[in-house]
Amino acid sequence: MSGEDWQTIMILGQLFGPSFFYPRKPRTEPNEDEYMGNDRLLHCKKCKAPVQYRLFTEYGLHTLPCKCKCEKGGGL
Repeated sequence: MSGEDWQTIMILGQLFGPSFFYPRKPRTEPNEDEYMGNDRLLHCKKCKAPVQYRLFTEYGLHTLPCKCKCEKGGGL
C-alpha cells in the first residue's frame, strides 16, 4: 500500500469515524417513525425522505445514516 493510499484511508477514517475501519452492519429494522423503502433504505414516515444513504468507494459499499428533511429543519 502506497503512502497516498494510506493517507486516503486516514482521511476517510476521520470523516466517517471508527465505523469506516471496523464496518458494522447497517440498520435494517426500522424504528417506529421509519419504514423500509423500495430502495432498501430506511425512510422517515413523516417527510418520506431517506435516513440512510449508500456510499460507493473503491473500498466497497457503505450504508451510512443521514438526516431526513425533518431533522435538517426543511419541514414537510
